[in-house]
Amino acid sequence: AEDGIRDSVASRGLGDVYKRQGLYGLMLFPPVWVATELARAHFFGGFPWVLLGYSQTTVLPVAQLASVFGVYGLSAVVAFVNASLVYAMYEVRWRRVAPLILALVSVLGVAAWGEYRIASKALLVNGRPIRVALIQGNISQADKWNLNMRESILDTYLLMTRAAARHDPQLIVWPESSTPFSFEADYSGATAVRDVVRETGIPILLGSDQLEIASEVKYYNAAFLLGPSGETEAVYRKIHLVPFGEFVPFRKLLFFVEPLVEGVADFSAGSVPVVFPVEGHSISTVSYTHLTLPTSDLV
Repeated sequence: AEDGIRDSVASRGLGDVYKRQGLYGLMLFPPVWVATELARAHFFGGFPWVLLGYSQTTVLPVAQLASVFGVYGLSAVVAFVNASLVYAMYEVRWRRVAPLILALVSVLGVAAWGEYRIASKALLVNGRPIRVALIQGNISQADKWNLNMRESILDTYLLMTRAAARHDPQLIVWPESSTPFSFEADYSGATAVRDVVRETGIPILLGSDQLEIASEVKYYNAAFLLGPSGETEAVYRKIHLVPFGEFVPFRKLLFFVEPLVEGVADFSAGSVPVVFPVEGHSISTVSYTHLTLPTSDLV
């Protein structure tokens, strides 16, 4: 909702920017927009959801630009094209041609280079491929921690894993926080998962909470790699947590928002990047962050 409001305000504001500042105001729009996205991605721990560049995810030739400039480069291109269209809408006929041509040339140039990059298949011919099965149980957040749903949720993932194993993947991946229990703290649940790994002989990378009891109790949003023997081979603790979702930044300073975030988990951030060994490959986790922004760092 926040991003929709921001985008709507920006769209309406472009016309006002042009009326007040003219062409120079519109020229500033793309860098200012990207600056706000960068700020949103880093302040208060970072919250890079639904960036403008993600709109090009399904336009593969254009999306290749992200390999050079990241998603922010795509955001700049989209913002530039929209600024050009606004200029064309408000200018007299003969003066509107130049920005439209510039925008068209820019997009076609990016798309042509992206198409060439895809056609070259450089990312597909180098290295040795690994066959991966992705499991998505589509469990409602309202049901996830319902004790009465615990067994059915786990059974869903176990059944889907056995079905995926019939296609001979080399790795099976469960989602972030997929288990309805803390993996290491629940013996029966962990045993059921380890048993299906031993049964199939296929490593599983799964997301679950991790509890650490030392001088103080800490919770981590973690990823566990279970080897073919069912034993834990590596654990990664999520480093980049979601503010106001997985932790409350400046909790003591922002004490007045406490009633609004009572249901927010209070995870601790990990500190060490981890590389998982799988079938001779070295892999790391990457977050889809609830299907909106692949910029965090946990599967």
